[in-house]
Amino acid sequence: MLSENSESKQSHWIPLSDMMTGLMCVFLLLSLICIIELQSRAKVAIQLAQDFQGARTDLASDFSKNFANESSKYGAIYLGNTDFRFPGNSFHTGSHELNESFKKYLTDFFPKYLSILLKEPYKKYILEIRIEGHTSPYWSDAKSDLDAYIKNMALSQARARSTLEFILSINSPIIQNKNNFKWLKEKLTANGLSSSRPIKKESNNEIDFLASQRVEFKTNLLPDPKIACELESFTKNQAKNCLEKIK
Repeated sequence: MLSENSESKQSHWIPLSDMMTGLMCVFLLLSLICIIELQSRAKVAIQLAQDFQGARTDLASDFSKNFANESSKYGAIYLGNTDFRFPGNSFHTGSHELNESFKKYLTDFFPKYLSILLKEPYKKYILEIRIEGHTSPYWSDAKSDLDAYIKNMALSQARARSTLEFILSINSPIIQNKNNFKWLKEKLTANGLSSSRPIKKESNNEIDFLASQRVEFKTNLLPDPKIACELESFTKNQAKNCLEKIK
């Protein structure tokens, strides 16, 4: 026969046991929700990465088909993917003003370049259209290498900015379209890199001063599939599986 004290303890223990059971059920339910959410995010990330990979491949193929065999007619060198190089004779020495031949090339080149980027399969992935100005390390009256670098930085930035300014002024329907123009202002950037990335001669690996003076067009895309696959909430195995699916 239980004493009054024992009965009191037992009466308190039963509700506590029920409460612990309830908390355990809640914990299991939350764990299940987290697992389902994680699996859902994994599927979304994998699909995002696969879509990006397909768009990137198709975009490169589209550019190659349209420019690989005729980039020279625009005065450019096609570097693959969405990258183009316009050689240093696009400007007069030491000047950031575009010469007339470069203006003519850009007037023909950029509307066609833009028409590809604006296609629906690609447009949503465009993060940035970069115009890069590059120079050689040389500056005739520079007092030091640093002085030459800083002066060339200003020149490369001015050339990239002048190029950007000109292409926005091209009288082409695709550029002057209100929505396209707004989109371009959000995506276009002018970047001066001075002499930080000189071009070297294949024959002796020395700097090619003339070739180093150039303007380049590049397109950066978003998102990077690795970022999509390596979200913080992914386990290592899930991230690895995601990356394997987009190879």
